[in-house]
Amino acid sequence: MKKTYSFSRLSSWDECSLMWKYNYEDNLEGEDNFFNEMGSLCHLIFEGVDRGKITDPLKAFQTGYKKRVRPHQEEWYESWYLDCYKFFRNWKGHDKKSVWAEQYCKFDFGDFYLQGYVDRMYYDKGYVIQDYKISKPFAKKDEKKKLRQLYLYCLFVKERFGEFPRELSFFFFRQNKIVRFPFNEADYNEAIGWAREKVMEIESGVWGDAKEGTDYFCQEVCSFRNICEIKN
Repeated sequence: MKKTYSFSRLSSWDECSLMWKYNYEDNLEGEDNFFNEMGSLCHLIFEGVDRGKITDPLKAFQTGYKKRVRPHQEEWYESWYLDCYKFFRNWKGHDKKSVWAEQYCKFDFGDFYLQGYVDRMYYDKGYVIQDYKISKPFAKKDEKKKLRQLYLYCLFVKERFGEFPRELSFFFFRQNKIVRFPFNEADYNEAIGWAREKVMEIESGVWGDAKEGTDYFCQEVCSFRNICEIKN
């Protein structure tokens, strides 16, 4: 029986094999963090606006924040809250109507399935995939790695509409900044090759490298930071 993978499943293997083991082999329940809680809330608001279920994004943010996001344990939590508050207070919706909003897709690679949720896609002289990011814009050196997710989603667009998107973009909404990338076939092929390689590594049964447990990701972001055998 063919297995189903996602970008997050493959990238977590790439990030740290021990984190992957806790999640996908041991099936442990991970611990959430402020980044995930804020990001998930804002994604829900964008989806709700796209689907016509939310007409007041600021009110939805204020209400959802109280229910879904942990109290301000760190000083910088407040600045993130204020950034999002100001954004949703001023945001009037997207300029272009969305073709997809949190669209679930699945592609048959032959040896395995790839699934994912596309945050948003709209049409403007060609299809444009857009991914919402609560983080600050990526450093130039990290862009290729981050773009792999969107290039894998191009498979879904090609299968459904018969053509690749003309553009991929990240919407860093806290800064109200959109960073755009024209579709590049070489980068698309690299992402496909990367996905196949990661699946082969996982299914080989040979464990990859685990992180050392000392960087910021291990200390604050990883869902298994409080049970990690290396960190603790």
